[in-house]
Amino acid sequence: MAKIEPVEQVEKHFQETSTVGGEAEDVVAKLKKQNEELATEIKKLKEQIERSKSLSIDTDTQERLLRKLEYQKGDFASSYAELKKQIRDLQKKLDEKVIVSTGKDFVDKLKRQLPVLTNTPNIISGVVRDSSGNQLSDMLILVKNSRGDTVRALKTNSLGQFVVSTPLQNGTYTVEVSPSNKTDLTFAIIPVEVRGGIIPTLDIVGK
Repeated sequence: MAKIEPVEQVEKHFQETSTVGGEAEDVVAKLKKQNEELATEIKKLKEQIERSKSLSIDTDTQERLLRKLEYQKGDFASSYAELKKQIRDLQKKLDEKVIVSTGKDFVDKLKRQLPVLTNTPNIISGVVRDSSGNQLSDMLILVKNSRGDTVRALKTNSLGQFVVSTPLQNGTYTVEVSPSNKTDLTFAIIPVEVRGGIIPTLDIVGK
């Protein structure tokens, strides 16, 4: 199964592979032309050798040149075949990336990726969604301290995101989706340690 990669890496791979593939195609075209020209020269030389032999003219020099040209032609043919194989391999890899970038697994992975909502220390943020990855808007979120007192209450936006407006004091907190929300989903209560650093985006999924 092809490896799934982020959009940026897929686009970069597409551009790099296309460039390499284009350069290889140019080289193959040049090799093909040189091979055709060499075949023409060999044909002419063979005809010259035959004429020289019919006139009893020494052909040793011409035959040495013929062997050299035929050897070169063999090298061209080998290089041509190898480059064609490389192009096919590159195109296969590119096709795999394109399939991955538009496939359902890739789209689902993107939906599961969490955005960075804040870089401010002691700020709790998160995304609320259902088990299919759909963001849930207008959900009431409660942040409670270690005594169970609600210290922040806020609602998710249209993207299912929430960010508390001011930093919390250091301590232990819980984040929960309020039972007052009209939904059949159940949500886990998430404990959060606030210690003066940046808190990763919480992923709150209803089941």
